[in-house]
Amino acid sequence: MRSPTLFSLLGASLVCAACAGLEPTAQETQLKAAGEAQAQAILPATQEERALVENHDLLTQATFWGGEFEKNPADREAGVKLTKVLRRLGNQARAVEIAAQSLALHPNDPDLLLELSRARIAAGDGFAALEPLRRLAVQRPQDWQVSNLLGAANDQLGRHVVAREHYQRALTLAPDEPAILGNLGLSYLIEGQPEQAEVNLRRAVDSPNAPPHVRQNLALAIALQGRFDEAELVAGEDVPPAIAAENIAYVRSLLTRPRRWDNLRPAANP
Repeated sequence: MRSPTLFSLLGASLVCAACAGLEPTAQETQLKAAGEAQAQAILPATQEERALVENHDLLTQATFWGGEFEKNPADREAGVKLTKVLRRLGNQARAVEIAAQSLALHPNDPDLLLELSRARIAAGDGFAALEPLRRLAVQRPQDWQVSNLLGAANDQLGRHVVAREHYQRALTLAPDEPAILGNLGLSYLIEGQPEQAEVNLRRAVDSPNAPPHVRQNLALAIALQGRFDEAELVAGEDVPPAIAAENIAYVRSLLTRPRRWDNLRPAANP
């Protein structure tokens, strides 16, 4: 006959206490709370909890999704969301690591391929982003984000003509999308064509969804053409006037030296 275990004895004692109408002892309450906490620690969050965390700040989201991923590295959603939030926090190396680990368990998952590509481009490794993007292009040939990222990756490699072909392809799929127009303008900007950059960046900032860095790139394109007062006004729409003036003064000082576009190159938007 098998001997009773500690948990079966404890369960019996709790039942007996309940039958007798007695309050559980402090030790019994502590053991019960510890058991519930342990169960909670290994259970995934509910869908409601996962939806609610999106309303919190990035650090809270990172902590939450990090905990979910630690509970279960095979949790595809946790892998995608953790990669995304780490990239937005600027921890590109860790974002790449999480995405690669998740992809090992979910090969060819399009969301993970997309986030891995974004993280690699954000880390400045456009070459490493090409392979997952090519795989993704087969799965999502009509996704403008894939063409846009292929453009950004090729821009990082100095293949600006190829990059702009990808941006134009993206624009056929999503006309007037500010993320694409911003990257297209940036492509011209880093190759030393501020006039053409201005045309596309102005189209980008006309969108209410344009991120602030696009307007700053427009200000840079205008300044590089010698229109410093206008550039300062454009830059001042998103940053304090003193900072805008300081930035444009810096560009003006650079233009008194031989042009070094690498010194002026902003980051692409993955």
